[in-house]
Amino acid sequence: MFATRQAVTGAEEPIDLEEAKTQVRAIQDVDDEDDLIEQIIAAAREYCENITGRALKPCKIVAYPESTTERQRLPWIPVGAVEKMERRLETGEYQEIDAAEYEVDPEGGTLRIFAAGSEATGYRLTYQAGYASKDVPPLIRQAMLMLIGHWYQNRESVQIGAVASIEIELSTRNMLKQYKAWWY
Repeated sequence: MFATRQAVTGAEEPIDLEEAKTQVRAIQDVDDEDDLIEQIIAAAREYCENITGRALKPCKIVAYPESTTERQRLPWIPVGAVEKMERRLETGEYQEIDAAEYEVDPEGGTLRIFAAGSEATGYRLTYQAGYASKDVPPLIRQAMLMLIGHWYQNRESVQIGAVASIEIELSTRNMLKQYKAWWY
């Protein structure tokens, strides 16, 4: 299923700047490297999202499901509120459909369209996904903190004689694997 993801304005990162600065042992009152640390926070979140299939920050998803009555996986979980479900008409316009014509399972992250295929040439589902900043599971938060600390200390892609980057990679992947969506 093809989907686009749009950031929600004002949504907070799962790890705030103060927490990240504590992790990397940066001086709280000095803001020399705040931009760098914020960039590393965003990169760590994105890394964890790409491994787990979970949106770790609230976002709006516009997904284009198949025209089938089979249960389909949604591209990003956890699923929040469904804004609307629309069918694409032969004219190319979209028409909103009633909630009784489809079912979204927020826990399983799936969609089922009951009357798929009738006069529709496609569908479009708009929904909210992601955790509130402090609702991200502790193990994912810890993986993010480990990545932030490692990437702050090791700013180059290669270090001669370093084994730590392999260990961090394996540790974080093993932590994140426990939260990996079943289709990822």
